[in-house]
Amino acid sequence: MSNKQNLHKTLTSQSTFCHNFFLKSCNKKRKYPKNILIYLLEKYPDKDWHWGYCGISYNPNITLELIEKYPDKDWYWGQLGISSNPNLTLELIEKYPDKNWYWGNIVYHLIQILH
Repeated sequence: MSNKQNLHKTLTSQSTFCHNFFLKSCNKKRKYPKNILIYLLEKYPDKDWHWGYCGISYNPNITLELIEKYPDKDWYWGQLGISSNPNLTLELIEKYPDKNWYWGNIVYHLIQILH
């Protein structure tokens, strides 16, 4: 199976899991958290999530706290990963200077903030 097929299979599985969880929560009349992704990651950290390229690392809800809580996960720091996250902070870059940052996106986000 190719990498593209594996990625598609993983993302489809995760999407189905999240959808089913959401439906169960709604059917039970429970209040579900505002950030359902973070809630699910916290509740099921050992599930086979797609952390890497175009995965959870790219999600705008990811925080420095979550990255630090799960340092052993396969975070993707480059383009379409943490470097593309609109919530990226200088604090995170300074804390992890050795990561494979994609500086094109970082500069773009800094320019957007300054204007």
